[in-house]
Amino acid sequence: LSRPELLPEDPVARSLLDSASNQAKRLKTLIEDLLTVSKIDNQALPIRLQIADLGQILTGLLERVPAWSDHVDLALSPRLPPVAVDPDHFDRVITNLLDNAHKYASDSPVEVTARAVDEEVWVSVIDHGEGIPFEYEETIFERFTQIERADTRFKGGTGLGLNIVKDLTEAMHGRVWLEATPGGGATFIIAMPRTEQDAEVILEVGDGMLLVDPSRDRVEAPVNMDDLPASGDSPIAE
Repeated sequence: LSRPELLPEDPVARSLLDSASNQAKRLKTLIEDLLTVSKIDNQALPIRLQIADLGQILTGLLERVPAWSDHVDLALSPRLPPVAVDPDHFDRVITNLLDNAHKYASDSPVEVTARAVDEEVWVSVIDHGEGIPFEYEETIFERFTQIERADTRFKGGTGLGLNIVKDLTEAMHGRVWLEATPGGGATFIIAMPRTEQDAEVILEVGDGMLLVDPSRDRVEAPVNMDDLPASGDSPIAE
């Protein structure tokens, strides 16, 4: 109905279509968040760790979203060491943090920085809004936690975004925490351990996940060899 040849001329009808589209997007986000949380809980979320340059990932992410490229300042330290991350999950982490900054500090600039600190690479998402109230600092990464303020309540949300940030970051062997931005605002810092450039790609599989190998037309699952009966002549697993 939103296609030009089908779009109604009545402005009220157009307004209703816009409202329906916005609510559909909110529902889609809610479903995706719930599915992600469910997979994490059931250890069914695959983690494909790859050697990557976080600077390239961040640059590509901001270029794919024109609205962010206009309102987000990216500052990268030179010669960032490589890290092992799942690019899709890392994209989700940064996207959630930028969405959160836009929601709670929409009128303030947002900065994304990346720098090497000891044996880690720190990526900071910095806003200059009102910041996180003291009473939420200990629970901000818990599920269904939402800051109740008159200026943000109408924007909705699932209360799962920051919890997903924490769970995905820790699944990639990183850590995340909150700091106050000097002068006002919130700074979320993601720290990923540096790795060697020639390290192997790793696929980490949880207990609740099945792997499908299309080249062999079969399903594989993690197996504890001690749980299988011994066999003297024939192999029981490859």
